[in-house]
Amino acid sequence: MLEQLEALLPPESTYPLDVVKPIRPRLHGRSFFPGGCGLAFGDGQPYPARPIMLVGQDFDSADDWDRLDDAAMQQAEAASATWRGISAVAKSGLLDLRRAVFTNCLLGCRVAAGNTGVSPAVGRAHYVEVSLDCLEAQIRLLKPSVVVALGRLPTCLLAQRFRLAPLAWRPSAPPSWREIDDASLQFVERVTGVAEHQFALASCTHPCYPGNARHRRWSLAEGHVAGKEAQVLIWRAVQRLDEQITSSIR
Repeated sequence: MLEQLEALLPPESTYPLDVVKPIRPRLHGRSFFPGGCGLAFGDGQPYPARPIMLVGQDFDSADDWDRLDDAAMQQAEAASATWRGISAVAKSGLLDLRRAVFTNCLLGCRVAAGNTGVSPAVGRAHYVEVSLDCLEAQIRLLKPSVVVALGRLPTCLLAQRFRLAPLAWRPSAPPSWREIDDASLQFVERVTGVAEHQFALASCTHPCYPGNARHRRWSLAEGHVAGKEAQVLIWRAVQRLDEQITSSIR
């Protein structure tokens, strides 16, 4: 499966080389695709059927990538706010890591130092389009039950890609969580934009910034929920739908 995923990556000529360094899978342990296999337990773990696909922004900075190997990755995991946040969700019982695959909506690494904030490459329309084409191809291949956008930029790009959000939203200045929640993007149960495959789309704050959950809002039949409670309910909706789908294919 990893070979099939790697085959989906575009040629290096696609990347805006002044702001993005092309990378291909080389990490064997816990990692996001395309830097590695996209699995929490490394490439010895089988890819789950109809997985939960967690989608971040991009992989890292080029300097960090150049220093990264499996030994360094094991040390980095302990210091990684992203993996600590994901582990916290898993430990709370809201995410089964063996049901998850991890990928990014933008390909490659940032050339400039630092890996926070909006990627400078979002202004390169062709690169963004090709990145999303690759992500859509991953969805066709892996057939996830739910795609979980981690953060405001992935939510913006995915919602626009599948015509769930205003085209006026600008990735260079992603919408606020209030705007995202006002657009009812907390949990969209049926998205049909990828060939004949149907999946759900959820939006969650990035695991690096758990405090951002205070901005979430969700009006449900049972009433209005806000803050961390709203975020927890989004993860529970992901969990419930995934359990329904997996029980139907056993």
